[in-house]
Amino acid sequence: TGKTFVGSRAAAALIAASRRVGVLAHSHAAVHNMVEKTIGALSRAGARGRLVKIGGDKEEAARLQRGCGEGLRVERVASASALKGEPLKGVLLVGGTAWAFSSEALAGQVDVLLVDEAGQLPLANLVGASRAADSLVLLGDQMQLPAPCEGTHPAESGRSGLEHLLRGEPTVPPSLGVSLSESHRLHPALCSLVSELVYSGHLSSHASAARRSLALGQRPPAAGCLPGCAAPPASSASTSSTAETASRPRRRRAWWRSCATSSLPPLPVPPPPLPTPPPVSYTHLTLPTIYSV
Repeated sequence: TGKTFVGSRAAAALIAASRRVGVLAHSHAAVHNMVEKTIGALSRAGARGRLVKIGGDKEEAARLQRGCGEGLRVERVASASALKGEPLKGVLLVGGTAWAFSSEALAGQVDVLLVDEAGQLPLANLVGASRAADSLVLLGDQMQLPAPCEGTHPAESGRSGLEHLLRGEPTVPPSLGVSLSESHRLHPALCSLVSELVYSGHLSSHASAARRSLALGQRPPAAGCLPGCAAPPASSASTSSTAETASRPRRRRAWWRSCATSSLPPLPVPPPPLPTPPPVSYTHLTLPTIYSV
């Protein structure tokens, strides 16, 4: 839906308005992706200044530097504690994970904190990082799978910040923010199914996505359909009965199951299992033979 595109340009616009921006995500890879796109927007605008990346490897920072325009410089520090006591003069952007922004060294050091993939960041982590900024902007999709987490968060503090804010709503209501409701990746046949089952019909497909296809099998794709699939059940534009409206998602689920099974090639026959070895006896102990495969 263009989340990274919109987020990076929002960051560049805030920096142009003399705001220091923080970019936070649950992983260094996600931080790198948003910072990289923001650097592209800043370079095109001719911005000048420093950008600080906290943590991650040195090669990652080097790749960011290679994408910078003439007036931009990327600096990498191992941890936020390295910035303690430094006024961050001339720093336009700071990128890092929740652990970095939770540090006392960054308390109150950024004006706006952009939280990418906020649907995968536990609320407890978000609260800890929020001390770094005056304002938070949450970017993400709370309907996707949560981030892997080994810690234990009591009560509802393990829910993501977006889940806490939206309280079960599948999309962002206008009173709380902006919903990017047009997918540039999903084919219309897939998008309509996902929209009905997950997003209450609020997700649509961009016209360019109709040219996408999936090579699932050997059958040529029918017009307007995925390869090997029949046309999806049509949705009537006219007012339908309650029973018709209720049965529509069931018909689409049945259609999706037929696509998933009809167009896939047969699975290879698995190899036979290893024979069970006889036990080896040592006086009063009986130990099995161990195979390493």
